[in-house]
Amino acid sequence: MTLSSQVSLGVLFKGKIDATFTQAMRELREWSRTVNAGFVQANKTAAKSVDMLNTANKKLNETLKNSGKALNQATKSGQGYSKQIGSITSGVERLSAAMRVTASYAIGAGLFIGMVNALKNGVKAIAEYDQALKNLQAITGSTEREVGVMGEVLKQVAADTKFSTTEVGDAMTVLGQAGFTASETIDSIQAVANLATGTLSDMKEVSDLLTTAIHAFGLSTIDATRVSDVFAIAVNKSKLDITKLRTAFNYLGPIASKAGLSLETTAAAAGVLANAGLKASTIGTGMRQVLARLVAPNQKLREAFLEAGADLSKLNTESNDFTTIIRELAKVVTSSEVAFKLFGLRGASAVTTLVSNVNKIEWLKDQMYEVGVASDMAKTQLEGLQVQFKQLIDKLKVLAVEIGEAGLAGSLKSLVKILRSLAMM
Repeated sequence: MTLSSQVSLGVLFKGKIDATFTQAMRELREWSRTVNAGFVQANKTAAKSVDMLNTANKKLNETLKNSGKALNQATKSGQGYSKQIGSITSGVERLSAAMRVTASYAIGAGLFIGMVNALKNGVKAIAEYDQALKNLQAITGSTEREVGVMGEVLKQVAADTKFSTTEVGDAMTVLGQAGFTASETIDSIQAVANLATGTLSDMKEVSDLLTTAIHAFGLSTIDATRVSDVFAIAVNKSKLDITKLRTAFNYLGPIASKAGLSLETTAAAAGVLANAGLKASTIGTGMRQVLARLVAPNQKLREAFLEAGADLSKLNTESNDFTTIIRELAKVVTSSEVAFKLFGLRGASAVTTLVSNVNKIEWLKDQMYEVGVASDMAKTQLEGLQVQFKQLIDKLKVLAVEIGEAGLAGSLKSLVKILRSLAMM
């Protein structure tokens, strides 16, 4: 029996590889090289961490040896219980050895898990930052150059405050939704960050409050710092917080401005009402009702002024200071019954409180002109340990974003593009 010179084992499969697949594989190899370079650097950092771990482990062994010597000395000094103490010492040494081994495994596992989590969080931070910039561009209609500037400001604010790039991006988005341009958003975001940090509040809520005040009182974003200082003082000097201010000003802002009240006067009046126990919604609706009657006094109010011998001309909000109006109004509103009759159910509690606390309104209004309050509050809060921990985490996220901008973000986008191409084949 002769054997053939060639033996065919198996089946030969043939297929056609098109240009799209070839290009995808080429891009995948390029991405792999970029990622591999990143892991090389990560390995170097990990090696340093292992060296530090080994040093710490040596110190632990020395400490345990010293403890063992102390136990042995105690064993020798015992007379009637030498065997028992000796067995205890042996048990402690075994336990110490077991603890060292367990600790080594735990630390090693912790380092590995920490590295994996850090990588995941870093990729997440890069993706969230990239999406935040796209949201801002879509909402504000910014150019690529303006988006680049907003991105730098976003990172700087995140690095200097207790907020992450995602939180700052969300706040900037709210500013954009309120109609602020890219440059106006940049002008305002630091004031928002200072007030939010100083009052330990949510940045989106602060952005909403600040935009409401700027629009209601006909201000510009150049006044953003002034607005943040006023609200910081209101929080410091009354029972108001950012959430309550936001609720009250949603009702109160437009009518207060129309009545000729300044932002400082409005905030002072709201603070006095809050200190008297009125809820935020009652402050907003109640004071709105009072101002509406002052702007356009009805027949009942006019007649009440004449009967009380008060000067009706002093009700003019455009020519008189608010406290002057309230003092004149006190001559008329002498009881809760009169308050209900003239200002209705919603306005009665507000007007009664205002006429009883006119001196407090004047005092608080004078405090509202202090400058730099929000910034100083933010600096104080940043000294707290809890805030410092939060800031550390946010700084690491900013570092991840910087790494992403250096090339990793582009690599991730390329990988996603490749995987999408392969998935559609």
